[in-house]
Amino acid sequence: MANEISDGNRYFTGNGDEIDTSNLTQYGKAQLANIRFVDEQLTQKNNERQIADSARVVYVSVLKSELNKIKSTK
Repeated sequence: MANEISDGNRYFTGNGDEIDTSNLTQYGKAQLANIRFVDEQLTQKNNERQIADSARVVYVSVLKSELNKIKSTK
């Protein structure tokens, strides 16, 4: 996710954990790759949700404007 940092042989997770990647087994490295993949997916989904939320706010605003036009013409 956005708050993870990779620094050489160290990997810092978003919750403050530090992992020394130089001592990981192949299986451990695969799990770290899985974590990174999932973190990237979560970041992408969160970004998509923020875009959708912003679009919804605009659509509601435009709809309210349209409804106000109808009220004012009556």
